[in-house]
Amino acid sequence: MFKKRLLRVELVALCLSFLLGIAAPAAFRVSAEAETSLWLVTEETAADEMNAVVEFIIQQFQQEHPGVSIRMDILPNQEQAREESLQHIREEMENGTGPDLYLLPTGTTLTLDHPQKYTYRRIDPLFPDVAAAMELGAFADISAYYDRDTDLDKDGLNQSVMDAGSLDGARYVLPLRYGMPMLYAFDELLADAGISKQTLEGSIESIMCEAVQTRNLNLAYCADMASATVFSNLLTRGEGALRVDQVADYMKDYQALKALIGTESLHLSRFDYLAYKAGPKSLRSVYRGTISDALNFLAVEKASGLTLSMYPLRTTTGDAMAFVTYYGAVGSSCQSPELAYEFLRQFLLEDVQWEKGRNMMDGEWPLSPMEDGWPVRTQGSVKALLANIQGNLSADSAYQPLANLYLSDDSLPILETKIDLVCFPVQTDFEKLLSQLNNYNDANTPADVDIDALAEEFITGLQGA
Repeated sequence: MFKKRLLRVELVALCLSFLLGIAAPAAFRVSAEAETSLWLVTEETAADEMNAVVEFIIQQFQQEHPGVSIRMDILPNQEQAREESLQHIREEMENGTGPDLYLLPTGTTLTLDHPQKYTYRRIDPLFPDVAAAMELGAFADISAYYDRDTDLDKDGLNQSVMDAGSLDGARYVLPLRYGMPMLYAFDELLADAGISKQTLEGSIESIMCEAVQTRNLNLAYCADMASATVFSNLLTRGEGALRVDQVADYMKDYQALKALIGTESLHLSRFDYLAYKAGPKSLRSVYRGTISDALNFLAVEKASGLTLSMYPLRTTTGDAMAFVTYYGAVGSSCQSPELAYEFLRQFLLEDVQWEKGRNMMDGEWPLSPMEDGWPVRTQGSVKALLANIQGNLSADSAYQPLANLYLSDDSLPILETKIDLVCFPVQTDFEKLLSQLNNYNDANTPADVDIDALAEEFITGLQGA
């Protein structure tokens, strides 16, 4: 039922030989004279993504720890097989015999290599709400091991993101990658587009309202965000909880925004460096993206000679929000939690975080970090990720102009921006409800729907989550 990539291990050993130097410091080399087995559960990825790294780390860890074996199970992504597997794992968890380790994305879409490269598959996550899983005791408290891990160089980690894995003084999850909704603007083009920097510093809702009032399409494209993460208080209970009127107000603004945009959808496509090279004259003044798109925009800045500015795309209440895209955790039933932590910490070390040895040019988005998330080891990350790219450029590569590009952390000041809120994404029906607001077959004109009832339905769904 579970897939195992045993055949690829030898290839991984060759491709990721850089990792041979990674070894746990003496303080975290746990004695394992007796036979010890760890059960790890993860999702399937493309060949150049996380599966290859995990397999290599397993191989190396077992070599360094005689007597330790790690069983890696990759969850199936076909609906029936997946449902059966998730049920089996959840039963094991209830019986106290669940997995020892989890390495999982928080998203609901996998990018696979079959039946053809870049096949997308929607999935139901093992943990639809990671924060709730922490509260319910699915994971072990690893704070004792993390706190005394003085060799981890925690100063280089984004502490705001790392703290998302803690609850009531206990640390249950190690975030490994994160995303952050952003606006990328080219200063010299803003004035002609009728957009001010002050506007871009506002909330998503204020940007929507201005776009509709001024009928500014470029601004409207940036505010077209059909995600419940626009609400800072999405899962707040009691005082300060998200209200029906707040959701209804956003829906009304979004309905007007979609009516302005019509059925145009190219603005929803992901921007990359090659898109600029193909049509530099069509460069817009501002784009919506995430922090994972930063290298693409920095490359365009250098190629175009324009000045790039970056802004967090703030929630309806003005918060700069980030979200964990990939994480690791130790299962609450794990009998060797210290050993499991020692394995997990490998994914926070520089070589893994910065993807050293990975040929980023083989990926779907060559200038984007692994698993569509920026490494939580942010200090030094920009230069290191760019070095990977430059080390894999061929003479005929369309990215060859990047060979002499120099970037450092100073090139990405958004890394120093105060993050007000870090969350784990949760699955909601918000996008589905928003799709009812406009008549797509009639140029996206406003539909005759009861918006207050749709907002009430959304809040009811949240309360039942």
